[in-house]
Amino acid sequence: MESDSESASSGSENGVLDRFRQCLSFKFAAYSLLALLSINLCYHTLILTHVVPSKYVWGGRLKSESSLIQFETVSLSLNLSFIVLVVLRAQLCHTQSPQFCLRVLCWICYIIFTLNTLGNLLAKTWFEMLTFAPVTLYASIAFARLALGDEEI
Repeated sequence: MESDSESASSGSENGVLDRFRQCLSFKFAAYSLLALLSINLCYHTLILTHVVPSKYVWGGRLKSESSLIQFETVSLSLNLSFIVLVVLRAQLCHTQSPQFCLRVLCWICYIIFTLNTLGNLLAKTWFEMLTFAPVTLYASIAFARLALGDEEI
């Protein structure tokens, strides 16, 4: 049986999660992530095609064309994977998906985007720091919301 302090703590934690769910709906998190990731996909395509200078990504640390191609290919692949994850987790296509596995992957994405936010804060360019740190911070929060599930209050 739970003690009063354990149940108070548990109730407090549920209150925080409930508030989080109220502030950011599952549906909004999913659709906003899809928009954000699609824009990011276009941005990295523009970098790969040299429309946007490469100094605005990867902390301004890429020095060669081959490293640019490698890093941007990885970035494009990851973004496409994130989009598929969001579509499956939000059940936007009519397929049966293992929701537990998708939930775990969303928590992994939360960690990845949180670490990416820290990396953006350490970037060499102000543009990357001021533009992408807030974007990756929001993405980490939205992935946490997808990981929590679609239970509405």
